[in-house]
Amino acid sequence: MKHYFIIALLLFINIKTAHAQNPQVLDSLNRLLAASKPDTNQVNLLNGLMTAYTYSSPDTAIQYAQKALTLAQKLRFTRGESFALSGLAFLETGKNYVAAIRYAQQALQVATQGKHLLEQGRAYTRLAGIFTNLHYSEESLDFYKKAENIFLQLNNQERLGTVYGNTALIYRTEADLVKQAAKDSLNRLALSYFEKGLAINRAIKKKSGILISLTNITSTYEALNQDSLALTYLPEATQLAIEENDLRGIFLLKFLKAKLLLKKGQVQEAETLALEANEIETKVIGKPASDRLYELLSDLYVQKKDYAKAYQYRLIHQELRDKSLYNAEAIKAAQQLRKDLEAEKEEALRQEAEKERQIQRLYLMLAGGFVVLVLFILGLVYRNNLRQKRSNQQLQEKNEEIAQQSEELYQINEEVLAQRDNLQKSYDSVERLSEMGKKITATLNFESIFSQLYQNVNELMDASIFGIGIYKENKQEISYELAMERGVPYLPYTRSMQDKSQFPVQCITEKKEIIINDLADKNKTVNEAAVLEDGTKSEEPNSLIYIPLLNNQEKILGIITVQSFQKNAYTDYHLNILRNLAIYTAIALENAESFAQIQMQNAEINTQREEILTTLENLQTAQDQLIQAEKLAVMGKLVASVAHEINTPLGAIRASAGNIDTDMNEALQELPKVFQILSPDQQENFFALVRKALENKQLLSSREERIARKQLQKELESYEIENADDLAYELTNMGIYGSITAFLPIFKDENALFTTKIAYHLVNQQRSTDNIQVAVDRAAKVVFALKTYARQDQSGEKVKSSVTLGIETVLTLYHNQLKQNTEVIRNYSEVPEIFCYPDELNQVWTNLIHNAMQAMTSRGKLEIGVKQEDNNLFVSIKDNGSGIPDDIKPRIFEAFFTTKPEGEGSGLGLDIVKKIIDKHSGQIGFESEAGKGTTFWVKLPM
Repeated sequence: MKHYFIIALLLFINIKTAHAQNPQVLDSLNRLLAASKPDTNQVNLLNGLMTAYTYSSPDTAIQYAQKALTLAQKLRFTRGESFALSGLAFLETGKNYVAAIRYAQQALQVATQGKHLLEQGRAYTRLAGIFTNLHYSEESLDFYKKAENIFLQLNNQERLGTVYGNTALIYRTEADLVKQAAKDSLNRLALSYFEKGLAINRAIKKKSGILISLTNITSTYEALNQDSLALTYLPEATQLAIEENDLRGIFLLKFLKAKLLLKKGQVQEAETLALEANEIETKVIGKPASDRLYELLSDLYVQKKDYAKAYQYRLIHQELRDKSLYNAEAIKAAQQLRKDLEAEKEEALRQEAEKERQIQRLYLMLAGGFVVLVLFILGLVYRNNLRQKRSNQQLQEKNEEIAQQSEELYQINEEVLAQRDNLQKSYDSVERLSEMGKKITATLNFESIFSQLYQNVNELMDASIFGIGIYKENKQEISYELAMERGVPYLPYTRSMQDKSQFPVQCITEKKEIIINDLADKNKTVNEAAVLEDGTKSEEPNSLIYIPLLNNQEKILGIITVQSFQKNAYTDYHLNILRNLAIYTAIALENAESFAQIQMQNAEINTQREEILTTLENLQTAQDQLIQAEKLAVMGKLVASVAHEINTPLGAIRASAGNIDTDMNEALQELPKVFQILSPDQQENFFALVRKALENKQLLSSREERIARKQLQKELESYEIENADDLAYELTNMGIYGSITAFLPIFKDENALFTTKIAYHLVNQQRSTDNIQVAVDRAAKVVFALKTYARQDQSGEKVKSSVTLGIETVLTLYHNQLKQNTEVIRNYSEVPEIFCYPDELNQVWTNLIHNAMQAMTSRGKLEIGVKQEDNNLFVSIKDNGSGIPDDIKPRIFEAFFTTKPEGEGSGLGLDIVKKIIDKHSGQIGFESEAGKGTTFWVKLPM
């Protein structure tokens, strides 16, 4: 009975969520009732008020239900009458079980007479709920099955999901009352129904149903000791409970997570969750209610060796558990209910017997009446010969009428007897199927499953030939390891899935049942090549049934077949029996396969465990060496990274310095000669040519440069300029690709090639200088990043400092870059100074502001906020730049990770920032959306 509290609480959550009282709704319903007439609409209003008051005021709900019932009976409104009776049954459940069952039975009778399927389903659900409360599991399952069939017919997904969930809860309860092997089997069966309910609730987007299903699945996996699977369902369930503000759901989820964490040895985390659950229980219920929670707390404090608290919680657990057991009144009510039901059955049998006696007396009366009538007619014949013909005619008519009435009475009597036999047979079959299902699903051995199934099927129908075929998808065949003919086993054989003429192949391929009662008409061979163990060939049947074995995911596992040597051996009754047995068999086969896989895995695990223990002994010796080697490897990577970052700009500086030296020597030697040979106008054109070359920042590929050179050469030749090819070469090297009309006075001069080469040397000097400046900036950034990465506070003591002042200092350093195209918005609140490491915090603000400027390419809006939140100082730095893509967000604080082009970032900035904030016992995070910008925030304790 371990899970009775959980089951009751989940049911309560479901009901309360679905029917939360709304004062506005109640007011509207009462206004409509006051204005209504005593008709069917008024019945519906009364029933609506009954539903609305069911949980807030049960006594008021009963009054409305009685009024609705009286008016519905007066109007002969059977749907409203059945609804009211079902409501009364629910309201009496837990108070007066006998009255509750009477109301539910009346609701079912009225709904059946009125042919209201929905109300029939509601009545069956009520009966199932009552018997569940009384712990009569078999009766409950039978009623839920009937309700399920109705809701399937109506395609009422919401009620179907509720039926699946309640059915699963019954199996969960039964699992706690049996031994381990059967316990696991019943828990898996419950799990399959919970998953059905979850699928339906997801489809209809019923959040309360999804929450309950997820919580039940979590609890079931915990009962199966599959804790890792149980933990995977908790996040979604917790999120739903928070969204729905469902305190009972949050309480139960915290309890389950605490239990799972305690099993994993995480005692501190389990204690925190268990105490939070206890606070919620106190807030919602106002007193201790969950014996399981206090049992968990007791076990938890035993592990913590706090025996005083453990004993305190154990006493509360025991007290609550004693209250949860059946009290004398409930036991007495249950026993009386059993007696009443038996008495009803006996009374029904007595009434049937009385009807038979009445029919017999009627026969005698009719016979006696017939004799008297004949004598009377004969007397009249003697007394009145003149009316003989008329009397004879009346006698004939009367005889025919009596004979017809006798025949009708006889047929009625036969129908009554047949219905009684069919009902008894159906009841016996249902009980037998339930018992068979338990036995089949309780075993984990294929041969035992086959034996149980064959024994029971052979008693219920003609199973002269019986077999279970297992579908081997990878081999595309059906394997018959166990099959029987007249009690003699077959030798194992297979059927190829390629032979589409075979009935088992058709059954599996089309996932449909096959029933044939005269095989001769089909002109088919069923057991071709099948041989019995004694070597004799099998006989051919005349009737057969094939049923596919499907799991919950509609995956084919195999088939069941029964065959008879008689024609017309099978009916829908036999087909229904096999359908139900196929469900149990599919579950049993999956359980058996899972068990076999677990055994194999356990064997592999034991082998691997031995190997791991040996490996651990070998690795223990090398562990210290590996740790040292890892340290050296990290240092090597750091040195290699820095060397690469420094060498790149140094190489550029070296190459540019060499170019400057060469170009400067050429320019200094030849520049005076240029001024001598060029006129003032030509000198102006000369310097204009240099300026144009320096303004051109466009870089061309080798192919594009060759094309531009040829075009330039053609243009020069069109102006009849000498040395056009050499001149075009020098000009393209300078970066002159476009129109040259403005420079024709120079190019037409006889010294054009000479002056152009000198212009190239001047341009190349300036470009080399620019390259050196870029390389120096890059090297400085790397050195700064490395210095910051390695920097440590030398004093080791915090000082009192203003965070706002530190941010302003950084903004001052970036003033020249910010003043051009960046709008800086300061949202500063008055905050006190805090104890910190000011220099290190300035490194944080420098890095975050610099990153924001780069994200905006120094154009945009930079918002900086400083405020106090509780006992923390909260700083935010927001930009409207490009944002951070989702795929790299998890790596933002990773050392050496950067999204900047090679040479522009070391990848250490944000890693250093996080280390500084951690050193201050603070927190750092960010929010970003691609294309809209990023906000970094920092929390520092005050």
